[in-house]
Amino acid sequence: MNVIALAVSIAAFAVSSIFAIKQLRSARIANNTAVTIELLAREWRTEEFLESEDFVLNKLAKEYSPDQGISGLPFEVRKHVTRFAQFYSSLGMMWVFDAIDKSLIMSTVSHRVQAAWVALEPYIIAERRIGKPVYLSFFEHLACVASEADTLQLQRSLGLRNFRPASERSGQTVPAEKEIPTTPRLHHGCRRDGSRLDVSVVLVGTQTVSTADPG
Repeated sequence: MNVIALAVSIAAFAVSSIFAIKQLRSARIANNTAVTIELLAREWRTEEFLESEDFVLNKLAKEYSPDQGISGLPFEVRKHVTRFAQFYSSLGMMWVFDAIDKSLIMSTVSHRVQAAWVALEPYIIAERRIGKPVYLSFFEHLACVASEADTLQLQRSLGLRNFRPASERSGQTVPAEKEIPTTPRLHHGCRRDGSRLDVSVVLVGTQTVSTADPG
């Protein structure tokens, strides 16, 4: 009887432990999802962030040289750059420490974080050369991950539905057109170099951008 009682106790303990672990895991997933949604909703869609995004992607390179890094930019320009870059750096940091819903992030900001890195890489590399060797490395890491992610497969795995092309719905046969990316995408080139990740920047559908030097 003592052996049976011991076996029952062990089984009960095992079951309760498994149940507790599953509860903790579920709670963590729910918390990470809430954090991700809060971050995206609070900052990503604000007027200030959208203004900074527009400035960095469409005006920064035309008006200001990256030679002096980000710290060498005028204050008003630095505000745009810092707001924009630190947002993706925050996402990257939470990604590394598993404090964010990764599938939600990658299916939402993949193309935008790559476009952000393409625009800011020369300024970040210059900033690193003047004394900040790991400056915005979490941002770079997220851009690397995004460049290697199969977002189409990810969206399929999420069960997202889409319309068939109009030609298919009407029964007409139209020669397929080659898909042209509308957002600059990093293509391959991520590597580990010492304590940091570098992106060898090759744009799909746009001109090639020089790669970052180790340092």
